[in-house]
Amino acid sequence: MQYDQLPVFKAASELVIEVYHSCRTMKREYRYTIGERLKELLGELQLCIYRAQTHKEKVTHVMQAREHVEAIRLKVRLLRDLHQMPIKNMARIVLHLGNISSQLVAWEKALRKLEKQEAKEEILMT
Repeated sequence: MQYDQLPVFKAASELVIEVYHSCRTMKREYRYTIGERLKELLGELQLCIYRAQTHKEKVTHVMQAREHVEAIRLKVRLLRDLHQMPIKNMARIVLHLGNISSQLVAWEKALRKLEKQEAKEEILMT
């Protein structure tokens, strides 16, 4: 399966669209500081998902993606505290983040289980 067909990548793409729509209503000083950093984090999240699908060190990239999700969550909370994001928009974004986070946790657990299984098989072969 290609990375852009993964449910977690599709969810991240929906989140990107949601955040871009939300950034339009921010005051200029926040839109070009916190808003831009938020957009960068979203791009990095998508890149981590791509790397997790295509590289050998999958767990590392999934863990990095989970860190990006938390950083995004913190930026969204900051924007809400600064009254730059309506509660309705924040709620939609937080739902997307929860969905992405749960998928990443499940992916990481599956990868770790696979690693343990491969390690056991390697031990048995020696």
